[in-house]
Amino acid sequence: MPSAIGSGGGLQQLLGGMGQGQNPSAVPGTISGPQPSVVVTPSKPGTHHTLRRSHLEDIYSQRAGTYLTQFGYDVLGNGGSVSALQIGAVQDQYILGQGDEIVITLRGQDNATYNVFVDRDGNVTLPRLRPISASGRRFGDFRRDIDAAIHESYLQTQDYITVGQVRQISVNVTGEVFSPGVYALSGLSTVLDAVELAGGIDKSGSLRDVTVVRDGHALHFDLYKFLSPAGRTPDTALRQGDRIVVPPIGATIAVAGEVRRPGIYELKPGGRAATARWLIDIANGYTIRGAYRLTVLRTRPDGKLEFVDAAGHEGVDLRDGDVLAVSKAVNYTVGDIALEGNVRLPGQYAAGFLEDVIMQLRTKPAQGRISIEADPVALAANPQADIELQPGDRLFIPKRPSEVMVTGEVLSPGNYRYASKLGVSDYVALRWL
Repeated sequence: MPSAIGSGGGLQQLLGGMGQGQNPSAVPGTISGPQPSVVVTPSKPGTHHTLRRSHLEDIYSQRAGTYLTQFGYDVLGNGGSVSALQIGAVQDQYILGQGDEIVITLRGQDNATYNVFVDRDGNVTLPRLRPISASGRRFGDFRRDIDAAIHESYLQTQDYITVGQVRQISVNVTGEVFSPGVYALSGLSTVLDAVELAGGIDKSGSLRDVTVVRDGHALHFDLYKFLSPAGRTPDTALRQGDRIVVPPIGATIAVAGEVRRPGIYELKPGGRAATARWLIDIANGYTIRGAYRLTVLRTRPDGKLEFVDAAGHEGVDLRDGDVLAVSKAVNYTVGDIALEGNVRLPGQYAAGFLEDVIMQLRTKPAQGRISIEADPVALAANPQADIELQPGDRLFIPKRPSEVMVTGEVLSPGNYRYASKLGVSDYVALRWL
């Protein structure tokens, strides 16, 4: 069975407990200098990999007409070696368990240091003290109980209580990860640690609904919070027997154009829509301060694409599969052009925006009277000229012309009856007669 210990999330949690208001039960100067640590390389083959473009990225890139990638997988989609401190101060909310080492130092009338472990019964026992329950309890609550017991049994003695070596736990990582399986981690480890050791999350997996199944209950984690500017790390430590499940990715939307981080973003679990404002915010806002034009590229139920003008309305809802195009809405008074006729977005446009308008017009189906190519040979050579007929269309095929028109430098330009035996020179000669 492959095993691994510790990881980044647990390391951050451990560091978070250091240097912040030391509790009165910590021995001043007990731990100094570099702390012992362990570096573990996942032993499963295939844990190290190169992220490849997904089919979802290809679809969105084709729709948007620009290169787009899925947000967050460059950080959470790569596994590798991890490291973590093995001793040091832990936060009060750390849950004790069998195998954790408790270091108790007495100073005063009694001077001694005890290194005891949480036993199989979940207790910690010291000389002259009754067994004190520890397993499954927060370290802060346990420390208060044992501090009170020491003050009752030891006179004029000050106690300092810390966690020494933390226990190892086994967890099962399943779902859309590159190397699912059972892993051994430190008791300080978090969801991020387990995901990293399992090779990271595949682009087919969700970053917004990673689930920890514990004692029949499900704890849900949104890793977008970790990827946000605040960088909030999931602070729930894993426990023995936890199962981490990475489900398939949920509904997605994309943003392209004048934002700082164009890309493909996942909606909240069960979410059917999000506002343009939310999408722009998570993409780190507009490229630069100014006025912008918002256009939603949407797939209709019949599979065709349509452009919906949001008219700068950031509260417009974006549904699964929508692409928000953010373009500069430059307002020129000189050099403007007027777009009129059978178009969806008529109005005034600057010359620099014309290319975007033309790109939109190319996706707008032509209407009215259309001349088409009907020669089978020509259509075979140019398939794009073979337009799709729609309900309600009327196809009119005129008669083959029975006259030949002669114009230009001739005596009497006009029409002559067609004769299959006559050539061009014959008709020209006729007009000179």
